[in-house]
Amino acid sequence: MAAWRRTGECPAVGVWTVEQLTEFLTFVRDDRLFVLWWLIALRGLRRAEVTGLRWIDLDTLRLLRRHERAQRGEQGDDRSPSAPMFTRTNGEAIDHKLALASGLPPVRLHDLRHGAALTLAAGADLRVVQGLLGHASIVLTADTYTSVLPQLYHDNARATARLVSSAARKTARMVRNGRRRT
Repeated sequence: MAAWRRTGECPAVGVWTVEQLTEFLTFVRDDRLFVLWWLIALRGLRRAEVTGLRWIDLDTLRLLRRHERAQRGEQGDDRSPSAPMFTRTNGEAIDHKLALASGLPPVRLHDLRHGAALTLAAGADLRVVQGLLGHASIVLTADTYTSVLPQLYHDNARATARLVSSAARKTARMVRNGRRRT
């Protein structure tokens, strides 16, 4: 983030940290399209997928039901079930522009879906993330996300260090006690 603030240059693939994504979702919490931001960031929907959602596609997810009630209040009950979920207050299609007002490094709307890859940092299997993001190839998922989530490398390095340190302590105790592994 310091480099972006200093140079203004945006990376080719913008990925926020967990803290930045949390800050953004907190920043847009009262936005009438909060659910859109949430679906893209945490479920990995693409622009066309999220803008193509219709009310008829809705399952029982509580957050979407709340959005549906709010939109009904804006547009009345004469909405068609095949109408888009995310519209302007007058029912017209929306133009997605991610506000820079949050002060976070800029990401494109498509980049916001990379937040769903943070499930890797939470310990999700790479195949789960592949399915979540709709990638045809696990190689694409691995190449795209493991290279832009440095936290994964740090966590892996710490876990490896703990493993090696634990084994070294165990070996040292065995040597002190006069027992050797054969």
